[in-house]
Amino acid sequence: MLSLARTAFSDSGRENHRPENVGYLSPYVKIDTDMLPVSNLLKYLKFGFGGVTDEICYDLREGKITQNEVCYDLAGDTLTKEKATRLIEQYDGKCSDEYIKIFCDNVGISTDEFWAHVDNHVVNKKLFRKDPKTGTRVPKFKVGVGLKE
Repeated sequence: MLSLARTAFSDSGRENHRPENVGYLSPYVKIDTDMLPVSNLLKYLKFGFGGVTDEICYDLREGKITQNEVCYDLAGDTLTKEKATRLIEQYDGKCSDEYIKIFCDNVGISTDEFWAHVDNHVVNKKLFRKDPKTGTRVPKFKVGVGLKE
């Protein structure tokens, strides 16, 4: 039987929202599921971009041009390429251990099994290397560098 954790929500979105735990800037993104942070982590490790890149691109295409408009609770000036790059580098692909544990409990595997599968079948070795000291996956790329605009 599946045991789905329920995240608390309020009028201001996901309670205790922290971009470093969910990989999204907005507290309103996909508040109906705790699986999105894991999905974004896997997308990031496979393709090199995650939810924050999506979020910033969507908002910029809608004509939102200030950091406050794009980043909601992160007040600031005009969203420059440098600020967007910094936000993407800081939060893209982030997923707290809490969400990974929820996912693993729901599918009936251990977190060790999860990471073994991710390392063997998901991580794009052309884009990421594994740090031998920390075991974390480190990008081989720099956000915004080498793109043809």
